[in-house]
Amino acid sequence: MIYLILSIFYLSVQSYITYDSGTYKGLDLYTQSSFVCKNGYSTTKTISFSGTFEVAPQVFIVLELFDMQESNTDFRLQISTITTTNFNIIASCTTSRQVFHIDFNWYAIDDKRIEVFNSFNMDTITSKQFIHENPNAEIAIISVTSIYYGSGAIDFKLFVSEFTTTSITVDINQDSNKAVNLKQLGYQLILTTNDAVSDLGLRTLTSSYTSPALNKLTNKWLMLPIVGFNYLNTLMIVQKKTYTTTASTITYSFSKWGSNPLQFAGVTIREIWIAYIFTTEYKALQCSFVRISQKYDLEQLTKPKVYLEIPSVNQVYSTVGDFSLIVDKSISPVQIVLHLKCQKDKKVVGQFNKCNNCSGSQKQYVFSRNCNSNINQISFYLRFTPYVQSYQKLKISILDTSCSITQVLYNQIKSEENILNVQILNV
Repeated sequence: MIYLILSIFYLSVQSYITYDSGTYKGLDLYTQSSFVCKNGYSTTKTISFSGTFEVAPQVFIVLELFDMQESNTDFRLQISTITTTNFNIIASCTTSRQVFHIDFNWYAIDDKRIEVFNSFNMDTITSKQFIHENPNAEIAIISVTSIYYGSGAIDFKLFVSEFTTTSITVDINQDSNKAVNLKQLGYQLILTTNDAVSDLGLRTLTSSYTSPALNKLTNKWLMLPIVGFNYLNTLMIVQKKTYTTTASTITYSFSKWGSNPLQFAGVTIREIWIAYIFTTEYKALQCSFVRISQKYDLEQLTKPKVYLEIPSVNQVYSTVGDFSLIVDKSISPVQIVLHLKCQKDKKVVGQFNKCNNCSGSQKQYVFSRNCNSNINQISFYLRFTPYVQSYQKLKISILDTSCSITQVLYNQIKSEENILNVQILNV
């Protein structure tokens, strides 16, 4: 008798999360007796995500509640490590003045359309430049994460002083007579794309405030990061944000719970909604026009083997090497001209991205031209059309016998798409 044994294998498919958020209330002397934040105290806390990310996400925090003594109080906070399942924070207090309670909201996201920079616990408070990757990140959000004020008043506001497609500079504007009292400051900088936010602007509060009802926005977080303080530093800070929600609206309050009005430290906050699910997908340039020229050039011997022109941005590449280029979002179409030396028994094969949403032979234009004794130069005149109006980040590679252009794209993941590949091959 023959027995047939069938083994059934179950494939376990890991389901990853791409965003998460929460409120952390573990820095509280009233509920955590070990949190005695003064005299060099330091503690590390682990905050777990609600699921597992495929890769370690970017994490940023927004302070929500302050209960701190006045005069020479130093509160320091930083994110130390981030994994796919949790992140660690380190909170510390260096002086004899006590921090009783700090709450913060945290946000985690795995998406390359958001980029987070950390400038935690700066003892030297100066202008700071950050180099960023995504040229389409045009919105900057600053969120104060820590502060050390001396014995006098403080009055400052953080702002973006310069923002280009490759770098951003954060600066500080403060009352020169009070600057000596601001001894330490930490913040995070969040960059993202225009379509990811609904920005309600800055709001400066000098006393308790309740907002009007704000309409909820689909797949967006409401954040109220602090960008500045105007604090007399005569009484301790006891103030907090609270939220009231309905099915369609949200209202927030920023208020104190002490009896003295001076316990409210003046703050400047930013009201902003930021997406955790994005609607705009960035795709590669698509070739919309091709003209091929074949000729015998009497001056070809003195010219480079591969000569690339991008008239749209007045750029020329005539040497072997790797180059980077960002094409402004106002330019459409992007014109490209490529000249290649050609000799007998060789052919030139060009491939150009035709259709992002196609596959197989429909995805690319492919052209092949043979060289002979009457043809020593083949040129391609091309136009590429943006999929959406946006900056185009290109990587150009030129060799003696080839030229390729790859576009770098930032969506949920970072990817690279070849839009042009031309080679000189043997027949």
